[in-house]
Amino acid sequence: MSGEHGQCGRTEPTGDGRRRVSLSQLKPGESGTVCGSELNAGDRRLLSAMGLRERATVVLCRLGEPCIVRVMGGCNCSSRIGLARPLADRVFVNPSRPDGSDRGT
Repeated sequence: MSGEHGQCGRTEPTGDGRRRVSLSQLKPGESGTVCGSELNAGDRRLLSAMGLRERATVVLCRLGEPCIVRVMGGCNCSSRIGLARPLADRVFVNPSRPDGSDRGT
């Protein structure tokens, strides 16, 4: 994940007028594609090692402390990780539409 949210800012609308959001703003069961972060280098490396990196598809399983996130892998597999809420607040996603397509495209 990049160290800045750049094109993935909290208030920047996507192509269909919807806004990109922090991971913690998803509702349980909603999914999205990671598009950036505001993490320090150490946190970014740690999350990347667990699969939570740019272009990863994620599903919010539980909001709270910790936030439980399912990270989808490239081989039809997934893993669930727990993130402290302050970390989830600084990871940004393009929420997916109910039909499964990315809202940001």
